[in-house]
Amino acid sequence: MKKEVSEEVKKEVRAEGRTRNFIMIICKKIKKGKEIEVIANELEEEPNVIRPLYEIAVSFAPGYDEEKIYAEYMNVGVC
Repeated sequence: MKKEVSEEVKKEVRAEGRTRNFIMIICKKIKKGKEIEVIANELEEEPNVIRPLYEIAVSFAPGYDEEKIYAEYMNVGVC
């Protein structure tokens, strides 16, 4: 018997995936020495959209542990 996944759960999973992908990309760009304005431009987003993730990621330098960054982002209630 196949269980159906609710649309709400599917939306949450997609949102988590997008957030984790942004974290990965932002960390890569920070490691390359790029500033928030450059990163935002390259991601075609406004700096204020990515600023929360950027600031949390920077606080985890130099290791940039993506799992810890995601957990912190979820804990601060930005999303």
